Amino acid sequence: MPLYKLLFSILCLCLLGGCWDRTEIEDIGFLLAVGLDPIEDQDQDEETSEERKVEIGKHDRERMFRTTFQVALPKSLQNEDGNGMKSYINITTTGMTNLKISRNTVTRNNKQNNAEHLQTIIINEQLAKKGMIAHLVDLYLRDHEMRRRVHILISRGEAKTLLEQKLQVEEIPAIAIKNINENYTAALQMLKYVEIGELSSKLVRSESYVLPRISSEGGADFKIAGGAVFDGKTNIMLGWLSETDVEGYNWIMGEANNGVLEVEFEKDANFVFEAFTMSSTISYEKRNENNHFTVSISVEGTFGESWLDHIPMSINVLNKLELAVERKIKEQVTAIIQKMQTDYHHDIFGFGQKIKQEENSYWLEIKENWDAEGGEFQKSDFEVLIETKIRNTMTEEQLN
Repeated sequence: MPLYKLLFSILCLCLLGGCWDRTEIEDIGFLLAVGLDPIEDQDQDEETSEERKVEIGKHDRERMFRTTFQVALPKSLQNEDGNGMKSYINITTTGMTNLKISRNTVTRNNKQNNAEHLQTIIINEQLAKKGMIAHLVDLYLRDHEMRRRVHILISRGEAKTLLEQKLQVEEIPAIAIKNINENYTAALQMLKYVEIGELSSKLVRSESYVLPRISSEGGADFKIAGGAVFDGKTNIMLGWLSETDVEGYNWIMGEANNGVLEVEFEKDANFVFEAFTMSSTISYEKRNENNHFTVSISVEGTFGESWLDHIPMSINVLNKLELAVERKIKEQVTAIIQKMQTDYHHDIFGFGQKIKQEENSYWLEIKENWDAEGGEFQKSDFEVLIETKIRNTMTEEQLN
Protein backbone atom coordinates (compact mmCIF):
# COMPACT_ATOMS: atom_id res chain seq x y z
CA MET A 1 0.00 0.00 0.00
CA PRO A 2 1.40 3.44 -0.89
CA LEU A 3 2.62 5.41 2.12
CA TYR A 4 0.22 8.31 1.55
CA LYS A 5 -2.77 5.93 1.61
CA LEU A 6 -1.55 4.40 4.85
CA LEU A 7 -1.15 7.83 6.45
CA PHE A 8 -4.59 8.89 5.20
CA SER A 9 -6.16 5.74 6.71
CA ILE A 10 -4.47 6.36 10.07
CA LEU A 11 -5.69 9.97 10.05
CA CYS A 12 -9.27 8.82 9.33
CA LEU A 13 -9.12 6.37 12.21
CA CYS A 14 -8.06 9.18 14.53
CA LEU A 15 -10.97 11.34 13.40
CA LEU A 16 -13.42 8.49 13.91
CA GLY A 17 -12.48 8.01 17.54
CA GLY A 18 -15.61 7.85 19.75
CA CYS A 19 -16.49 9.57 23.02
CA TRP A 20 -14.62 12.76 22.15
CA ASP A 21 -17.33 14.79 23.90
CA ARG A 22 -17.97 12.35 26.73
CA THR A 23 -19.11 13.73 30.07
CA GLU A 24 -18.76 11.50 33.10
CA ILE A 25 -22.05 10.83 34.88
CA GLU A 26 -20.51 12.01 38.16
CA ASP A 27 -19.99 15.45 36.60
CA ILE A 28 -23.66 15.91 35.64
CA GLY A 29 -26.33 17.36 37.93
CA PHE A 30 -29.53 15.59 36.91
CA LEU A 31 -32.31 18.08 37.58
CA LEU A 32 -35.45 16.34 38.92
CA ALA A 33 -37.65 19.18 40.16
CA VAL A 34 -37.85 22.96 40.22
CA GLY A 35 -39.66 24.95 42.90
CA LEU A 36 -40.41 28.65 42.32
CA ASP A 37 -41.21 30.97 45.24
CA PRO A 38 -41.38 34.72 45.87
CA ILE A 39 -38.30 36.12 47.58
CA GLU A 40 -38.20 37.22 51.18
CA ASP A 41 -35.99 39.95 52.60
CA GLN A 42 -33.51 37.49 54.04
CA ASP A 43 -33.15 35.79 50.64
CA GLN A 44 -31.84 38.97 49.10
CA ASP A 45 -29.64 39.78 52.07
CA GLU A 46 -28.02 36.34 52.08
CA GLU A 47 -27.58 35.73 48.34
CA THR A 48 -27.08 39.15 46.77
CA SER A 49 -23.69 40.82 46.90
CA GLU A 50 -23.39 44.45 47.97
CA GLU A 51 -22.41 45.45 44.42
CA ARG A 52 -25.44 43.67 43.00
CA LYS A 53 -27.79 45.29 45.54
CA VAL A 54 -26.75 48.71 44.26
CA GLU A 55 -27.59 47.68 40.69
CA ILE A 56 -31.02 46.28 41.57
CA GLY A 57 -33.72 48.93 41.75
CA LYS A 58 -37.02 48.73 43.58
CA HIS A 59 -38.91 47.63 40.45
CA ASP A 60 -36.39 44.90 39.71
CA ARG A 61 -36.54 43.74 43.31
CA GLU A 62 -40.27 43.12 42.93
CA ARG A 63 -39.58 40.94 39.88
CA MET A 64 -37.11 38.69 41.67
CA PHE A 65 -38.02 35.17 42.71
CA ARG A 66 -36.39 32.24 44.44
CA THR A 67 -35.72 28.92 42.72
CA THR A 68 -35.02 25.59 44.39
CA PHE A 69 -33.40 22.95 42.20
CA GLN A 70 -33.65 19.32 43.27
CA VAL A 71 -30.65 17.51 41.83
CA ALA A 72 -30.04 13.76 41.88
CA LEU A 73 -26.70 12.41 43.11
CA PRO A 74 -25.80 9.52 40.77
CA LYS A 75 -23.27 7.99 43.18
CA SER A 76 -25.88 7.87 45.95
CA LEU A 77 -28.49 6.34 43.65
CA GLN A 78 -26.05 3.56 42.79
CA ASN A 79 -24.95 3.07 46.40
CA GLU A 80 -26.48 0.04 48.07
CA ASP A 81 -24.45 -0.22 51.27
CA GLY A 82 -27.12 1.56 53.31
CA ASN A 83 -24.90 4.32 54.68
CA GLY A 84 -27.83 6.73 54.86
CA MET A 85 -26.46 9.14 52.28
CA LYS A 86 -29.17 11.23 50.59
CA SER A 87 -29.75 10.54 46.91
CA TYR A 88 -30.41 14.20 46.08
CA ILE A 89 -29.55 17.75 47.10
CA ASN A 90 -31.59 20.95 47.00
CA ILE A 91 -29.91 24.13 45.76
CA THR A 92 -31.72 27.44 46.29
CA THR A 93 -30.83 30.78 44.73
CA THR A 94 -32.57 33.99 43.67
CA GLY A 95 -32.73 36.19 40.61
CA MET A 96 -34.96 37.81 37.99
CA THR A 97 -34.67 35.22 35.17
CA ASN A 98 -34.54 31.43 35.10
CA LEU A 99 -31.47 31.17 32.88
CA LYS A 100 -29.41 33.49 35.04
CA ILE A 101 -30.55 31.70 38.20
CA SER A 102 -29.66 28.32 36.71
CA ARG A 103 -26.18 29.51 35.75
CA ASN A 104 -25.70 30.99 39.22
CA THR A 105 -25.87 27.49 40.70
CA VAL A 106 -22.40 26.65 39.34
CA THR A 107 -20.97 29.19 41.77
CA ARG A 108 -22.20 26.95 44.58
CA ASN A 109 -22.17 23.48 43.01
CA ASN A 110 -19.52 21.65 40.97
CA LYS A 111 -22.08 20.17 38.56
CA GLN A 112 -24.00 21.85 35.77
CA ASN A 113 -27.76 21.24 35.72
CA ASN A 114 -29.07 18.86 33.08
CA ALA A 115 -32.86 19.09 32.54
CA GLU A 116 -33.36 15.94 30.45
CA HIS A 117 -34.81 14.09 33.46
CA LEU A 118 -36.82 16.97 34.96
CA GLN A 119 -40.05 15.58 36.43
CA THR A 120 -41.93 18.45 38.02
CA ILE A 121 -42.13 22.25 38.18
CA ILE A 122 -43.92 23.66 41.24
CA ILE A 123 -45.00 27.30 41.19
CA ASN A 124 -45.94 29.13 44.38
CA GLU A 125 -49.47 30.57 44.39
CA GLN A 126 -48.12 34.06 45.17
CA LEU A 127 -46.16 34.11 41.91
CA ALA A 128 -49.13 32.64 40.04
CA LYS A 129 -51.38 35.44 41.32
CA LYS A 130 -48.97 38.00 39.82
CA GLY A 131 -49.55 36.60 36.32
CA MET A 132 -45.94 35.40 36.03
CA ILE A 133 -46.58 31.81 34.97
CA ALA A 134 -45.86 32.32 31.25
CA HIS A 135 -42.49 33.91 32.06
CA LEU A 136 -41.66 31.35 34.74
CA VAL A 137 -41.99 28.41 32.32
CA ASP A 138 -40.59 30.16 29.24
CA LEU A 139 -37.03 28.87 29.63
CA TYR A 140 -38.22 25.32 30.17
CA LEU A 141 -40.31 25.49 27.00
CA ARG A 142 -37.36 26.74 24.95
CA ASP A 143 -34.59 24.59 26.43
CA HIS A 144 -33.53 21.89 23.96
CA GLU A 145 -32.84 19.49 26.84
CA MET A 146 -36.38 19.74 28.18
CA ARG A 147 -39.03 17.12 27.59
CA ARG A 148 -42.63 18.21 27.02
CA ARG A 149 -43.95 15.77 29.63
CA VAL A 150 -42.84 17.68 32.73
CA HIS A 151 -45.71 18.08 35.23
CA ILE A 152 -46.80 21.58 36.32
CA LEU A 153 -48.34 22.15 39.77
CA ILE A 154 -49.35 25.17 41.86
CA SER A 155 -48.39 25.09 45.51
CA ARG A 156 -50.42 26.36 48.43
CA GLY A 157 -47.52 27.57 50.50
CA GLU A 158 -43.80 27.36 49.88
CA ALA A 159 -42.62 25.18 46.98
CA LYS A 160 -39.20 24.83 48.58
CA THR A 161 -40.73 23.18 51.64
CA LEU A 162 -42.49 20.60 49.48
CA LEU A 163 -39.18 19.61 47.89
CA GLU A 164 -37.74 19.02 51.35
CA GLN A 165 -40.51 16.63 52.40
CA LYS A 166 -39.70 12.99 51.74
CA LEU A 167 -42.31 10.24 51.81
CA GLN A 168 -41.34 7.02 53.54
CA VAL A 169 -42.06 4.94 50.44
CA GLU A 170 -40.04 7.12 48.06
CA GLU A 171 -36.53 8.46 48.63
CA ILE A 172 -36.72 11.42 46.24
CA PRO A 173 -39.54 14.02 46.66
CA ALA A 174 -39.60 14.87 42.92
CA ILE A 175 -40.29 11.25 41.98
CA ALA A 176 -42.92 10.91 44.72
CA ILE A 177 -44.74 14.04 43.52
CA LYS A 178 -44.90 12.84 39.93
CA ASN A 179 -46.05 9.35 40.93
CA ILE A 180 -48.81 10.77 43.15
CA ASN A 181 -49.84 13.14 40.36
CA GLU A 182 -50.37 10.14 38.09
CA ASN A 183 -52.84 8.62 40.56
CA TYR A 184 -55.60 10.94 39.33
CA THR A 185 -57.58 8.06 37.81
CA ALA A 186 -58.12 6.59 41.29
CA ALA A 187 -59.14 9.82 43.07
CA LEU A 188 -62.05 11.94 41.84
CA GLN A 189 -60.81 14.99 43.75
CA MET A 190 -57.59 15.09 41.69
CA LEU A 191 -57.22 16.88 38.37
CA LYS A 192 -55.59 15.04 35.52
CA TYR A 193 -51.94 16.08 35.52
CA VAL A 194 -50.97 18.93 33.20
CA GLU A 195 -47.72 18.60 31.26
CA ILE A 196 -45.67 21.60 30.22
CA GLY A 197 -46.45 20.96 26.54
CA GLU A 198 -50.17 21.10 27.28
CA LEU A 199 -49.72 24.27 29.33
CA SER A 200 -47.89 25.82 26.38
CA SER A 201 -50.93 25.21 24.18
CA LYS A 202 -53.23 26.81 26.76
CA LEU A 203 -51.00 29.88 26.94
CA VAL A 204 -51.03 30.26 23.16
CA ARG A 205 -54.82 29.90 22.88
CA SER A 206 -55.47 32.36 25.74
CA GLU A 207 -58.15 30.09 27.17
CA SER A 208 -58.87 29.96 30.89
CA TYR A 209 -57.54 26.82 32.53
CA VAL A 210 -56.90 24.93 35.76
CA LEU A 211 -53.72 23.40 37.18
CA PRO A 212 -53.37 20.82 39.97
CA ARG A 213 -52.77 22.01 43.53
CA ILE A 214 -50.12 20.60 45.84
CA SER A 215 -49.99 21.49 49.52
CA SER A 216 -48.08 20.52 52.61
CA GLU A 217 -49.95 18.34 55.08
CA GLY A 218 -47.52 18.93 57.91
CA GLY A 219 -44.51 16.85 58.83
CA ALA A 220 -42.98 14.88 55.98
CA ASP A 221 -46.14 14.71 53.90
CA PHE A 222 -47.86 16.53 51.06
CA LYS A 223 -51.12 16.19 49.15
CA ILE A 224 -52.18 16.73 45.54
CA ALA A 225 -55.89 17.56 45.28
CA GLY A 226 -57.99 20.53 44.24
CA GLY A 227 -56.84 23.02 41.64
CA ALA A 228 -55.93 26.60 40.72
CA VAL A 229 -58.03 28.67 38.28
CA PHE A 230 -56.28 30.93 35.74
CA ASP A 231 -57.49 33.73 33.49
CA GLY A 232 -56.38 32.70 30.02
CA LYS A 233 -55.78 36.28 28.83
CA THR A 234 -53.67 37.55 31.72
CA ASN A 235 -52.46 34.21 33.15
CA ILE A 236 -53.30 35.54 36.59
CA MET A 237 -54.39 32.96 39.14
CA LEU A 238 -57.94 33.82 40.20
CA GLY A 239 -58.31 31.42 43.11
CA TRP A 240 -58.67 27.80 44.20
CA LEU A 241 -61.04 24.97 43.40
CA SER A 242 -61.84 22.77 46.37
CA GLU A 243 -61.69 18.99 46.20
CA THR A 244 -65.48 18.87 45.80
CA ASP A 245 -65.25 21.46 43.00
CA VAL A 246 -62.76 19.27 41.18
CA GLU A 247 -65.09 16.28 41.47
CA GLY A 248 -67.78 18.23 39.63
CA TYR A 249 -65.24 19.46 37.08
CA ASN A 250 -64.09 15.90 36.36
CA TRP A 251 -67.66 14.74 35.69
CA ILE A 252 -68.07 17.49 33.09
CA MET A 253 -64.70 16.81 31.45
CA GLY A 254 -65.26 13.05 31.25
CA GLU A 255 -62.36 12.32 33.63
CA ALA A 256 -64.36 10.50 36.33
CA ASN A 257 -63.67 6.88 35.43
CA ASN A 258 -63.02 4.95 38.68
CA GLY A 259 -64.45 7.87 40.62
CA VAL A 260 -65.82 7.08 44.08
CA LEU A 261 -68.90 8.84 45.48
CA GLU A 262 -70.28 8.69 49.01
CA VAL A 263 -74.02 9.04 48.48
CA GLU A 264 -76.69 9.78 51.05
CA PHE A 265 -79.70 7.50 50.61
CA GLU A 266 -81.94 7.94 53.60
CA LYS A 267 -81.54 9.65 56.95
CA ASP A 268 -78.38 8.38 58.62
CA ALA A 269 -77.82 5.92 55.76
CA ASN A 270 -75.40 6.12 52.87
CA PHE A 271 -73.53 3.97 50.38
CA VAL A 272 -70.52 4.16 48.09
CA PHE A 273 -70.82 4.20 44.31
CA GLU A 274 -67.76 3.48 42.15
CA ALA A 275 -67.88 4.49 38.48
CA PHE A 276 -66.09 2.13 36.13
CA THR A 277 -67.07 3.84 32.90
CA MET A 278 -68.58 7.22 32.02
CA SER A 279 -69.00 9.67 29.19
CA SER A 280 -69.81 13.36 29.00
CA THR A 281 -71.10 15.33 26.02
CA ILE A 282 -71.86 19.02 25.65
CA SER A 283 -74.42 20.38 23.20
CA TYR A 284 -75.09 24.02 22.34
CA GLU A 285 -77.98 26.01 20.92
CA LYS A 286 -79.42 29.52 21.02
CA ARG A 287 -82.64 29.78 23.02
CA ASN A 288 -84.45 33.09 23.16
CA GLU A 289 -81.23 34.88 22.21
CA ASN A 290 -79.38 33.23 25.09
CA ASN A 291 -76.55 30.74 24.91
CA HIS A 292 -77.85 27.41 26.16
CA PHE A 293 -75.69 24.39 26.94
CA THR A 294 -76.76 20.87 27.83
CA VAL A 295 -74.30 18.70 29.72
CA SER A 296 -75.23 15.03 29.35
CA ILE A 297 -73.39 12.55 31.57
CA SER A 298 -73.80 8.78 31.41
CA VAL A 299 -72.29 6.68 34.19
CA GLU A 300 -72.07 2.97 34.89
CA GLY A 301 -70.63 1.57 38.07
CA THR A 302 -70.89 -0.70 41.05
CA PHE A 303 -72.46 -0.61 44.48
CA GLY A 304 -69.11 -0.56 46.20
CA GLU A 305 -69.94 -0.38 49.90
CA SER A 306 -73.12 -0.42 51.96
CA TRP A 307 -73.95 1.50 55.11
CA LEU A 308 -77.65 0.88 54.66
CA ASP A 309 -79.00 -0.76 57.79
CA HIS A 310 -81.99 -3.10 57.45
CA ILE A 311 -82.66 -2.14 53.83
CA PRO A 312 -82.93 -5.35 51.76
CA MET A 313 -81.70 -5.11 48.20
CA SER A 314 -84.37 -5.27 45.51
CA ILE A 315 -85.00 -3.93 42.02
CA ASN A 316 -87.03 -1.09 43.49
CA VAL A 317 -84.28 -0.20 45.95
CA LEU A 318 -81.65 -0.43 43.21
CA ASN A 319 -83.60 2.07 41.10
CA LYS A 320 -83.74 4.44 44.06
CA LEU A 321 -80.00 4.04 44.58
CA GLU A 322 -79.39 5.01 40.95
CA LEU A 323 -81.55 8.13 41.38
CA ALA A 324 -79.58 9.04 44.50
CA VAL A 325 -76.31 8.79 42.54
CA GLU A 326 -77.78 10.96 39.77
CA ARG A 327 -78.80 13.63 42.28
CA LYS A 328 -75.32 13.63 43.81
CA ILE A 329 -73.54 14.00 40.47
CA LYS A 330 -75.97 16.69 39.27
CA GLU A 331 -75.43 18.58 42.52
CA GLN A 332 -71.64 18.57 42.04
CA VAL A 333 -71.80 19.51 38.35
CA THR A 334 -74.29 22.33 38.93
CA ALA A 335 -72.27 23.68 41.84
CA ILE A 336 -68.99 23.98 39.92
CA ILE A 337 -70.68 25.63 36.91
CA GLN A 338 -72.39 28.15 39.20
CA LYS A 339 -69.15 28.82 41.05
CA MET A 340 -67.31 29.58 37.82
CA GLN A 341 -70.15 31.82 36.63
CA THR A 342 -70.69 33.79 39.84
CA ASP A 343 -67.31 33.75 41.63
CA TYR A 344 -64.67 33.60 38.88
CA HIS A 345 -66.64 34.50 35.70
CA HIS A 346 -64.34 32.30 33.60
CA ASP A 347 -64.99 29.25 31.45
CA ILE A 348 -62.51 26.48 32.32
CA PHE A 349 -64.64 23.77 30.67
CA GLY A 350 -64.35 24.71 27.00
CA PHE A 351 -67.99 25.75 26.49
CA GLY A 352 -66.79 28.67 24.39
CA GLN A 353 -64.99 26.28 22.07
CA LYS A 354 -68.32 24.55 21.44
CA ILE A 355 -69.76 27.82 20.15
CA LYS A 356 -66.63 28.39 18.07
CA GLN A 357 -67.07 24.99 16.40
CA GLU A 358 -70.77 25.37 15.66
CA GLU A 359 -71.24 29.12 15.10
CA ASN A 360 -67.84 30.61 14.42
CA SER A 361 -69.09 33.97 13.12
CA TYR A 362 -71.13 34.49 16.28
CA TRP A 363 -68.16 33.42 18.40
CA LEU A 364 -65.98 36.08 16.80
CA GLU A 365 -68.50 38.68 17.97
CA ILE A 366 -68.58 37.58 21.61
CA LYS A 367 -65.19 35.97 22.32
CA GLU A 368 -63.65 39.16 23.78
CA ASN A 369 -66.54 39.38 26.23
CA TRP A 370 -66.82 35.67 27.02
CA ASP A 371 -64.64 35.47 30.15
CA ALA A 372 -65.53 38.50 32.25
CA GLU A 373 -67.85 39.64 35.00
CA GLY A 374 -71.15 40.25 33.28
CA GLY A 375 -69.80 38.47 30.19
CA GLU A 376 -71.49 35.99 27.91
CA PHE A 377 -70.29 32.96 29.87
CA GLN A 378 -71.82 34.29 33.06
CA LYS A 379 -75.11 34.96 31.25
CA SER A 380 -75.31 31.50 29.66
CA ASP A 381 -77.92 28.92 30.65
CA PHE A 382 -77.03 25.36 31.55
CA GLU A 383 -78.99 22.15 31.75
CA VAL A 384 -77.50 19.04 33.37
CA LEU A 385 -78.76 15.56 32.48
CA ILE A 386 -77.46 12.52 34.36
CA GLU A 387 -78.07 8.85 33.55
CA THR A 388 -76.72 6.29 36.01
CA LYS A 389 -76.68 2.51 35.94
CA ILE A 390 -75.56 0.29 38.82
CA ARG A 391 -74.50 -2.90 37.08
CA ASN A 392 -73.90 -5.06 40.14
CA THR A 393 -73.96 -4.90 43.90
CA MET A 394 -70.73 -6.91 44.39
CA THR A 395 -72.65 -9.64 46.26
CA GLU A 396 -74.38 -12.86 45.33
CA GLU A 397 -77.79 -11.89 46.68
CA GLN A 398 -80.79 -12.07 44.40
CA LEU A 399 -82.73 -8.96 43.48
CA ASN A 400 -86.49 -9.39 43.74
